[in-house]
Amino acid sequence: MENYRFLEKIGRGTHGTVYLLESEGYKNKYVVCKSVGFKHKKYAIKEINILSKLSHKRIIKLLDAIIKEPYVFIILEYSNYGNLSTFIRFYKQSECNIPYDLIWSAFAQITDGLNFLHKNNIIHRDIKPSNILVNQNFLNNEEIIEFKICDFSLSTKLLTDEFFFDESLVGTPYYMAPEIIKRIKYNSSVDVWSLGVCMYEMICFKKPFISNTRKELLELILDKPITFIPNCSDKKLQSLILECLQKNNRIKSYSLLSDEKIKYFLTLVDLKLKELKICSLEKKIKEMEERRIRDTQSVK
Repeated sequence: MENYRFLEKIGRGTHGTVYLLESEGYKNKYVVCKSVGFKHKKYAIKEINILSKLSHKRIIKLLDAIIKEPYVFIILEYSNYGNLSTFIRFYKQSECNIPYDLIWSAFAQITDGLNFLHKNNIIHRDIKPSNILVNQNFLNNEEIIEFKICDFSLSTKLLTDEFFFDESLVGTPYYMAPEIIKRIKYNSSVDVWSLGVCMYEMICFKKPFISNTRKELLELILDKPITFIPNCSDKKLQSLILECLQKNNRIKSYSLLSDEKIKYFLTLVDLKLKELKICSLEKKIKEMEERRIRDTQSVK
């Protein structure tokens, strides 16, 4: 870890503690380190194996992996705006609704990331607000918000069959799909269910299924139908989220991605990010030229 300088502890994940580090070796000098102890080492190795084979703008990027027994250190790109959980909490405490355009953008970007995973036969199995990282940029004083999927410690890769079977209850109960609770075969649509719960929470500032006991919560997820979203005036958005929360015949990530509104918001953020990249490149070229001129003048 000699190439990194510890700055602060910023959180705790399912299987490890998360720190903010400073690094000289990457374009962005800030990076995130997930420190995993021996007890959860197998989850860290799984996450490294999965992330090392993935490259997508909606998936958090693996930068480095260091094993120093008994710890595994996973070095990841830094997102400067926390996660979706803190994002939702900020709006709730401010007593302001999250703008629909921002909810649509989150919906589109997370769907894009999930579809990429599903095309590669990967089921995340723990989609929830704390596993969606948020990054903020500005382009000509206009805010650009990116949403990226992280924490692949519970992910699994499908082999030849379309369905996966696991007797254990994997994931976080509030976001757990009915088929996982039933301990029956399931596929990538369990991630779509979890996405629907996240989007519901962005609108209502509460989860669709709430209970004081785990047993009752799981029963609600199995039995209680969700037929509307309180205080949602965007009927198209409500309709798509409800399709994610169907207990049977749930919409697939690729079908969500083909929706015109999803495509619009995905194109919009991608165009802004492309323009931001061009502006950043132009700024670097200008700085290099100014440095060249200064060096030339100093020689004279």
